[in-house]
Amino acid sequence: MGRNDAGRSAVTEVHLRELIVLNQDTGLWQPHEYEKLELWGWAFPVVANQRLEIRPNFLGMDLTQAGVNWAFADLMQQKESNALKAKQVADPEWLQLGLAFWMDYDHVKLKNPYSWYVGTRYGETAELKALEDEEYKPYLSVPEPLETPENLPSMTHGMKDKKSWAMSFRFPLPAGNSWEQQPLSAHLEARKCPDEGCLQGLPDRQQNWSHYIRWSEKFGDVQGQAVEIQKEDWILYDMDVQELVNLTIYGKLSFDDSADRILQSGSILVWGTMEIGTPEKPFGLETKKTMRIKLKGYVLNTEEYVYVEEQSLWGKVIAVPGTFNTYGAPIEQTWLRLASTIAGSDESACVTNTSGPLDWPVGSEVAFSVTEFDNPWRESKSRILTQDPEYDAENDCWRIHWSGSLGERRFAEDVPVNDEGKTVALRAAVARLDRTIIIESANMDQTGGSMYGGHIEVFDVALGDLAGSSVVGELNMQYTRFHYLGKGALSAAVKVTYSSNFEPPPVLIFHGNSWTESVEYALHLESANVPVLITNNVMFRSKNGGIFSQQGSRALQIKDNCIIGLWLADTAPRMTLQNEDDVVVPQYAGIRLDELPVRMLGNLVSGSRDMGYLTPAEPCPPRAIFNNEAAGVIIGVYLLTAKGSSCQTSNLWTVWKAAHVGIYLSDFTAPRTIISNVVVSDSHMGILPYMSVGSAFRRIYIQNSIIMGTSPAGSDCTKSAWCRTQTLNDPYMDTCNSMYIGADLRRVGFVAAIQTANKKSCWTTMEYSACRLMSTAQPKLNDCHQPYEKDIHMQKGLGWTFFTDTTFAYWKSSDCGLSSSAISVNMWAAEVSFPATFTRTTWYQSDPDARFELSTERLDSAYAGRASPCKSTGGGCMGLDQMLIQDTDGTLTGRVPLATLDRRSETASLGAAKSGMGAEHASILPYTPRTDIVWASMCNNSLHDTTIGAQATRAVRLILNRGGAKDVKFGPLVLAPAEHPSNESEVLTPDEEEDNGFEGGVLSSRESRELRYWNTQTTESVLLEIFYPDSRGVNVFVGNAKKPDMALKLGRKPTLDDEHGAHVVDAQALRLYVTMRGSQAGFDARQDLTIRRTPTVKLKMNIEISIEEFNGPTFQTNLAILLGIPPERIIVASVQARRRLKLVEMTEDAELSCFEDHCQRGRRLATVDQTALDISIEPSADAAAAATGGDSSSSGTDALNAQASELGEVSNNLQALSTGSELAQAAGGEVVVSDLEVPAAPDEAALEEVPSEEDTAEVQIVDVTATAASSAAAEVSAEAGCSAAFGATVTVGQTEGIAYLEADLDHGGSATV
Repeated sequence: MGRNDAGRSAVTEVHLRELIVLNQDTGLWQPHEYEKLELWGWAFPVVANQRLEIRPNFLGMDLTQAGVNWAFADLMQQKESNALKAKQVADPEWLQLGLAFWMDYDHVKLKNPYSWYVGTRYGETAELKALEDEEYKPYLSVPEPLETPENLPSMTHGMKDKKSWAMSFRFPLPAGNSWEQQPLSAHLEARKCPDEGCLQGLPDRQQNWSHYIRWSEKFGDVQGQAVEIQKEDWILYDMDVQELVNLTIYGKLSFDDSADRILQSGSILVWGTMEIGTPEKPFGLETKKTMRIKLKGYVLNTEEYVYVEEQSLWGKVIAVPGTFNTYGAPIEQTWLRLASTIAGSDESACVTNTSGPLDWPVGSEVAFSVTEFDNPWRESKSRILTQDPEYDAENDCWRIHWSGSLGERRFAEDVPVNDEGKTVALRAAVARLDRTIIIESANMDQTGGSMYGGHIEVFDVALGDLAGSSVVGELNMQYTRFHYLGKGALSAAVKVTYSSNFEPPPVLIFHGNSWTESVEYALHLESANVPVLITNNVMFRSKNGGIFSQQGSRALQIKDNCIIGLWLADTAPRMTLQNEDDVVVPQYAGIRLDELPVRMLGNLVSGSRDMGYLTPAEPCPPRAIFNNEAAGVIIGVYLLTAKGSSCQTSNLWTVWKAAHVGIYLSDFTAPRTIISNVVVSDSHMGILPYMSVGSAFRRIYIQNSIIMGTSPAGSDCTKSAWCRTQTLNDPYMDTCNSMYIGADLRRVGFVAAIQTANKKSCWTTMEYSACRLMSTAQPKLNDCHQPYEKDIHMQKGLGWTFFTDTTFAYWKSSDCGLSSSAISVNMWAAEVSFPATFTRTTWYQSDPDARFELSTERLDSAYAGRASPCKSTGGGCMGLDQMLIQDTDGTLTGRVPLATLDRRSETASLGAAKSGMGAEHASILPYTPRTDIVWASMCNNSLHDTTIGAQATRAVRLILNRGGAKDVKFGPLVLAPAEHPSNESEVLTPDEEEDNGFEGGVLSSRESRELRYWNTQTTESVLLEIFYPDSRGVNVFVGNAKKPDMALKLGRKPTLDDEHGAHVVDAQALRLYVTMRGSQAGFDARQDLTIRRTPTVKLKMNIEISIEEFNGPTFQTNLAILLGIPPERIIVASVQARRRLKLVEMTEDAELSCFEDHCQRGRRLATVDQTALDISIEPSADAAAAATGGDSSSSGTDALNAQASELGEVSNNLQALSTGSELAQAAGGEVVVSDLEVPAAPDEAALEEVPSEEDTAEVQIVDVTATAASSAAAEVSAEAGCSAAFGATVTVGQTEGIAYLEADLDHGGSATV
């Protein structure tokens, strides 16, 4: 009985899909799938009194750390207790659980109890107690007792041999064991070394080799042998070919380039130095010869595995705890841009090279980036040049030639984006792959479905001394080719694994290299504080990713790299969810960063079957990431939030031909987000923002950006015609299942932002490595998924998007048989879409009816944000109905051409953008049944005589009316014409017949609601007349005030001239009047009005006595006694006499009614007198005093909450009394309670956070192009390191200066602004 959970593996990536469980007694075995449980692991039933052995179902992979649980102790205790009650002894049960390893291990450390399992069963308190009690259990020194597990106590464990281990569980437990400590669970950790460590006699790395000895002289021909180079020896390899079993270098090995050389080995362990070429004498530069290191081996040859302390390096590896330097023949231009488009049938192309003659001679191998997203992996192709390049003087480019057409065109043009000659370069790249130094796999072992190639790994080894010293491996690899390297699901082609920071750190350099056909990541970095310079490299056809920088790698510089072709490997982890139908696959990217680098600029990712870049946004101001490009991908840039930042930014991206989304903003939590100088073109969706996790008012600023529909690069309707997205039925993104598929929209430029509780990643909630790879296509309601667009939560939290200096180009209503729209709403926005403000907008080669799509006519069938569609025939969807787009200067709608505007200063422009106000010329509203009724008289649905999927009107303001997570409504207010005052009055009344999904009405009956007037102009105000059929008073809180300002509670109807928040309740008119006044703080959500009704219990009851018999004061006293409250709190507001028919029993003197032999007195209808009462129970002054430290008259938040809570208890008592006889006795007659209205405490979680001053501070205007140019011009060197102070030019108000992060001031920055 029981179960085993082999979960919480300590491997950094979850590469493992299946465990094989072997019953050693029967020989039967079964694979068990990884399940996405709360603990993320494997669970399977086991039968008592058995021996089981577990091994990962992947050759070469060991399960080295895991939590193991066999049943739950309290359930086992129940079994024992039941046996005792039956006067029996519980049958003993035992289980031996073993692990089978591929590698050799010295011992396994077993810890019990395992506090994590205790916590999952009993909670945090028990977990903390178990943590104190955790201890390591001693292991057996001899294996023989493990052969009789039925006699062993729980937690007995030990090694059977170097490749197998076993432990025992047993029930019942010995006396004295605590059930709460979960003695039937433990944590295991396999160790390769004894506790005192493995290392002995390490070489002295401070050698000074003055002369070398030739290999031919020292070793001669040693084919098939193991070779060791002693620490005092410097060997020069001068052999044509040597095939070794393995090679260990304690001294130094260098290579002669007078001939082609080949060195093949199973593994190479470098404790000393291995050097192939130097900057002074690059290998093959003069001789044109090549050096090949070939790694050969098989996954099942475990005796060839390399062990260094606890490092698991497998075989077929160059393991570097020492120094490994390569320097091949330099290539000045490792990749270049095409000068012009080449057709699929062409066999020559012109490339742009401004540095002089192109050093790509005949025989060079070159790769071509893709410019379509239909099948980027297949179309990532290479060719061999058939002649030397020749200069094309007419086109000022260098022409290269090859044999064999590419089959698909490569686009390369400067695309016009306005009438003034401005262009955007959309150009494919050509990259050179061949090098004079090649490190490759001699064979690719695919035994058991593995892809077991060679790899290079550099690492550190702790010496275990008191000083904490380490031997630290170093790499300097330049102009080297890494071909067919990597171990599928085990290791990248080149991997850096440092376990700690170093002072001073070494420097790793990867420059001018090429990676080709990597079967796992090309370059995987766990580099701690070590500066890693990754420049001018080419990565061609990599599985699962190009560059992957893991959490903690803080000193990277990634510059001018070209990554072409990315594919999900067959060995990549898949996971089956508990329903066994849904497949979970990993997300991958050309460049994937857990940590922000020191710099990342000038890179190109082309042809990814998933993401181009996966990276956090930068904190403001920008300093690290600029001028990166993605083309022919599914997602161009997947931006994660900048953790802990109040302002985040991402800049200078170019994304084109993205099959799903160009720039995706995921789980952004910072109050301010700045996206600037980006270009998105020919993508299914251009910019898609998702704000999530929290409810604060978010702002997105998109500046100086170009958003193109179908540009000349996408004019071929047979290519990249539709989209590709990830869904449950299509986890590998082979088809189009976008939210716009029902609307027949080929492209959407900007998707209106929403804020949702549905997280798209575990970036903000979990250790990122725990679930980085595993991503459900359709989101599940848990903490670990990365779906792209779908949202199945009601939205909460609001925000605004501001566009300045935006160009929309090539938006067409007829687009390859479909339609495209520059701006539309998110089809999953059930509740709230962020309004957007546009200033200085340029339209180029765009149709008026392709500017906006906000109509139910087109979007009805595509809308997924509600349980039912948008209902184009009636009703509507809040997320669409409430959308607002403001045109501050007439350029968005085209009412004022941009060329006629005076160019305002950037500071003034930003002020208008931030406020969303200024001299607005127009607004764009949705075109739905609701909005058509409201706006028909003031709007039209055409621009420039063309019908559009929206409504255009003069400028409007927004009122936010929020009553909770499920009651968020906007009410747009039109501005009065110029000849009339700008102030206005608005009446919000319920419409009971409106089918709006919220039981009818504009306002729902809630104890608390919020109002916001989105208007910065202090001269403008609005008087709201809210239908309020309630005699209770209200308390109005402004901003984050805890007490209402009593000066705002008027004794008269407020006017437009009154202060913000002035109000009165008119019980006779059934109106609540509220004045709201514009202000910058109000627009920034810092002056919201929270309106709370005074908490009161209201009830209606009918007492079966006449009104003459009813005694009000006596009733009040009796009821107060029953409820335990003062009588004065009970108010009888209304007393009415009623008469009604009722069946009553006949009296004794009534005649009998007989039938056959049976007679009885029955019941008859009679008129009875009743008294109908309307009663209210007032809030408790004592409750207010207790909550506020003695202020019984307080109407502050704490007092109101306490009063609402106390009245809730009173109402509970009333409900109990209404079913008994005590209430009838108190009233003097039979009582029926017909209605009971109870005050509810406000939904604090649904209330929006009030932003701080820091959150709403004026956004700094940064000249990102100048900052990017400064960063690009700076030398790439280790001295820059983490502390490089790349300042940003910033303007605040009228002040301009250079801004640095505070941490930079000690490292080159001079001041902050």
